[in-house]
Amino acid sequence: MADFRTKQNDTKPIWTHLQDVNGNVNLTNASSVVFNMRDLDEVVKVSRGVCTIVTATTGYVKYPFQATDTDTNGFFKGEFEVTWSDGVIETYPENGYIDIEITDDIA
Repeated sequence: MADFRTKQNDTKPIWTHLQDVNGNVNLTNASSVVFNMRDLDEVVKVSRGVCTIVTATTGYVKYPFQATDTDTNGFFKGEFEVTWSDGVIETYPENGYIDIEITDDIA
């Protein structure tokens, strides 16, 4: 079962609360957040897509899909990568990936 579903060529954003084992991640000291996505054959579809930090204290972020990000239907794996102000990089989810399903359009 997918964590996020969308239709082919749709551009609705993927939203999430970044969480670690202790709960929400506070992004107040983050310098950037990017989104990465690949298909099940490990072909990268989105590389370092710029995200918006919606609420820093609760780790709420979104990535606005571009039409080229969702132009292929199928199953994908996604993750958010945080770069902290001290240069440290952390990836969420910490274990596994976000399962994404893109369903084909009728027309």
